[in-house]
Amino acid sequence: MVGSRPTPERALTLLPATVVLVVMTLAALIDLKTRRIPNVLVICLLVFAVGWHAWQGSILEVLAPGLAASVILQLPLYWWKVQGPGDSKLMMALGACLGAEPVLLITLYSYILFLPAGLVLIRRQRRQGRPSELQLVPFGIFLLAATVTYLGLNPPP
Repeated sequence: MVGSRPTPERALTLLPATVVLVVMTLAALIDLKTRRIPNVLVICLLVFAVGWHAWQGSILEVLAPGLAASVILQLPLYWWKVQGPGDSKLMMALGACLGAEPVLLITLYSYILFLPAGLVLIRRQRRQGRPSELQLVPFGIFLLAATVTYLGLNPPP
């Protein structure tokens, strides 16, 4: 019913998405300004994920596979210097919070969104005489856009 107040149960189903969006927005804004994602944001998201899934009884169903999938996916990206350490750690915490499939899709969406913009940014860096390394591109904004895209296509029940 339009205009009705949400029930407490509905509000609880929105809590993980809300926390994720707040943390990802803060990470993106800080990354734009400093080119770093603070560990405190990653730790906050990870602590929330552990607490939420412990309370929901979904540690083995969501947290463990999500964390495992994101570690398997993000470590090579970090080792190959495609992403910075903050981006990789944030995605690992995101995997722990949302699960394996969401983190895989968000990673895919972030690179689809990054490709055209990243090429423009790298070209601009070269013109300005700066090193054109991928790690100099603030990737947090692409992670935020990918997360918003994922949550928009897959809203909480």
